[in-house]
Amino acid sequence: FATPTPSIGDINQDGKSDIVFGLANSPFIWALDGETGDTLENFPIKIGAHVIAPVTIADLSDSLLPNSRQPAEKSENALHIIFPAFDGFLYVINGKTGCTFKIDLGGEEAYSMVLVDDILGSRICKC
Repeated sequence: FATPTPSIGDINQDGKSDIVFGLANSPFIWALDGETGDTLENFPIKIGAHVIAPVTIADLSDSLLPNSRQPAEKSENALHIIFPAFDGFLYVINGKTGCTFKIDLGGEEAYSMVLVDDILGSRICKC
């Protein structure tokens, strides 16, 4: 079954809304074309853990990821999918390429949606 709330956003920036969700009984993240219902290119993505929380969609292309001095992977016109999984990691997926980055949360399982905001006012995160 799907997570409680799918997220909607143009993750591959093709001008059409996409539907993104995880499956609580499966280790996959799905992204569907909002008009046709077809699976988007590079999806589903197997992450190896169940996803209980809804996914967040945001532009992190100019943000620094932890343990890195480099910005998150830049991909022209793409948004990122961010979510915690049941394996104790926070995942960031590039919506266009499907490239995945994960951050260790110390083995903690998370059930809630990730909130994204530019709390420092640096305008780095385009939330």
